[in-house]
Amino acid sequence: MNVVKNRMERKTVVVMGGSFNPPTSAHLLLMRAAMEAVNADRGIFVPVSDAYLRRKLKNDDTKRIRFPFARRVEFVSAMCAGDPRISVSEIEREEPVSSVYRMLCVLQASSSEAFFVFAAGADKLPVLEDVASRTDLAARFGLLIFGRDGASPEALLREYPKLYEKRENVRFITPPGAAFGVSSTAIRRRILAGDAPGEGVTPEVEELLRGVRPSDFPEEIAGFTGEYAFLDNRSPAPLVFEGGAYPSAEAAFQASKTADPNRRRAFQAYTGDRARERGSLITPETGWEDRQAQIMREILSAKFRQNPALAEKLLATGDALLLNLTGKKSPLWGMDRYTYAGENLLGQLLMRLREELKGEV
Repeated sequence: MNVVKNRMERKTVVVMGGSFNPPTSAHLLLMRAAMEAVNADRGIFVPVSDAYLRRKLKNDDTKRIRFPFARRVEFVSAMCAGDPRISVSEIEREEPVSSVYRMLCVLQASSSEAFFVFAAGADKLPVLEDVASRTDLAARFGLLIFGRDGASPEALLREYPKLYEKRENVRFITPPGAAFGVSSTAIRRRILAGDAPGEGVTPEVEELLRGVRPSDFPEEIAGFTGEYAFLDNRSPAPLVFEGGAYPSAEAAFQASKTADPNRRRAFQAYTGDRARERGSLITPETGWEDRQAQIMREILSAKFRQNPALAEKLLATGDALLLNLTGKKSPLWGMDRYTYAGENLLGQLLMRLREELKGEV
C-alpha cells in the first residue's frame, strides 16, 4: 500500500464497517492489527443500518437476535472506550449510505486532511472489485485485506483486475490468531439458548449484554403474503360496514372515502385490488383523512369479528410483530420493504386488535 506518501501529507484513518450485532473481541483485535499495519492515527467502526441488518439476517437462524442501531453503537462505544484512538461513527443511523464507496466519501468529507483505509476480510474482495469497477475506490482510498491462510496475495489479487490495477493501494495482512473462531453468530446462538454470551466479547460488552433474553426479541411476520395474506386488506373477507356488504376490508375502506351511496355501492362488487385502484381516484370527503385511522380500526374489527376463522388465525400469530412491508408509496399504512421506513399503521392496528381478541377469548 502506498501509505508512506500519504503519511507524509496527512493522517491515516482505518475504517471497518459491519453489523456488530453484537461486536466481538475479534473486531477490536482486527482493528488494532489494521491500524498497526498502516501506522494509523485513528480507527473508526461504522455499524450498518437497521434495514441492512434485517436483510443480512433474513435467512440466518439467529435473525431474531437483532439489536437496534442505537444499542449496537452503545456496544461498540463501550468496546473501544479504553482506546482513545478508536471511535464509532453513526452515519448509517438516519440515511444509510448503502455502499463502501459512499461511506468512505462521507467520512472523508468530514475530515478531508486524512487518508482513509478500508479494512475487510478477503471474502469481501468480490464486492470491492464490483465497487472499484464503477468508482475510483481503489485509487482514492486504501484497502487493507485480512488474507486467507496459504493464499498468495499477488495471485489472489490478480483474480480482481480493477483492484490489481491499483495494487499499490491494496495491502494484505494476516489476522491475529486470537481473532479466529470468534463470531457474533455464535454469541447470538447462545443468547437464543438463554445462556450468557460467554467468550468472544470484551468485558465492557459482556456487562451490557447481561440480562438480555430471547424474549427481548419477538418473532416477526414481515410482509402480509403467503400464509399471512389474510392480514392484507385486499384479501377476500366478506364484512358488513356502515350498512354495506363488502367483499374485503379494502373495498370497505375505499368506499368510506365518499358519502355518495351509489359510489359506495359500486365498491361492493370490486375485488381488493380493484377497490384500491378505484379508490385512489376518489377525493376523500372533508375530514376523512383525520378519521381514516379510526375508520380502518372499525373495519378491521368488523373483518375479524365477523369472520371467526380469520380471528383464530390472527390470534395464532401470538406475540409476533406484524410488519406490513410495502413499497415507498405507503409510508403511513406500511413500511418500505428495503429501508423499513414507515409508520406501519396497519400492522399496529392489527396487533392492537389481536390484544383485544385475546382478552375476549
